[in-house]
Amino acid sequence: SANAILAQTAIRYASVYEPRLAASPVALAAWSIALIWLLTLLNLRGAVAAGRFQVITTLLKLLPLIAVIAIAVGLANKGTLQVPALTGPIEFGGLTGALALSFGAMVGFESASVASERVRDPARNVTRATLIGVALTGVLYLVVCLSIASALPAEQLAASTAPVAEFVAVHWGKTASLFLAAFAVIAAVGCLNGWIFVQGEHPLAMVRGRLLPAVVGKTSSRDVAVGPLLAGSVCCSILLASDLSGGGGLLKFMINLTTAATVFMYIGCCLALWALRAGRLLAVAGIAFCGWVLVGTGEVALLSLALMLSALPLYWWARRSLPNNEASAITS
Repeated sequence: SANAILAQTAIRYASVYEPRLAASPVALAAWSIALIWLLTLLNLRGAVAAGRFQVITTLLKLLPLIAVIAIAVGLANKGTLQVPALTGPIEFGGLTGALALSFGAMVGFESASVASERVRDPARNVTRATLIGVALTGVLYLVVCLSIASALPAEQLAASTAPVAEFVAVHWGKTASLFLAAFAVIAAVGCLNGWIFVQGEHPLAMVRGRLLPAVVGKTSSRDVAVGPLLAGSVCCSILLASDLSGGGGLLKFMINLTTAATVFMYIGCCLALWALRAGRLLAVAGIAFCGWVLVGTGEVALLSLALMLSALPLYWWARRSLPNNEASAITS
């Protein structure tokens, strides 16, 4: 679901240059699927190729965000930047739904841990990458989103497929917006590349942790788990092709499904924290927050739970293939 969202986002920003890319739901789905498979082929070349591409796109994708902040600072100095005014009372139900959608942008912040075995000094570097990365990203999201919401009418934002480019076009002109739209495409493509990498690495890590059967983690000569990588891209392609009518509900569904699936894992982490007596107050607060997010995802949370439970046969298969003493240790 996350990869489908990112692929669509990249194509929508690319349509600033070529409107036919997203002129219809069929075109949007077709080009999004093509992008998914292009990056899947890149990841089949191995972690080094995917990692180099990731570093380049990470550096380049900061440019449109820096441009937004620069415009916002200029508007603030002129006294023309206004904090968006509330048009009515805040309702708890609406806030809960908005929480699930906005939190969807932050899920996955723990993903550096999935590639721990490929990182130098993971105990130090993965921890730093996670904590510092979340803090910087959170601040950046807040500043950029508030800047755009403060300078563009809500109706214009709601109808926009490329809000960053539109924001820049209003203040710096069409040429600048076209330039920065390219970097927005790079941002989405770079993020998608990282998630496709995780798509193969996560099942492989579970196989090596004896939680999935060995057949799932068969690797190529480049140490790539080809099966999970291809299976994930096939599922993503099917999902993208499922909304060819353009009903508009697919994006919200994908965000909520991604959020719900990840939040269940966060609840598991909080329960582990409680069991380890490492911070029970934090564990309770985390579980309460996760519960609130799940309420915001609605019925999709139940679907997410059903999808996770469908993996139990693979887990039982993995346990049966282990010696009894190892299986008992994993269960305990």
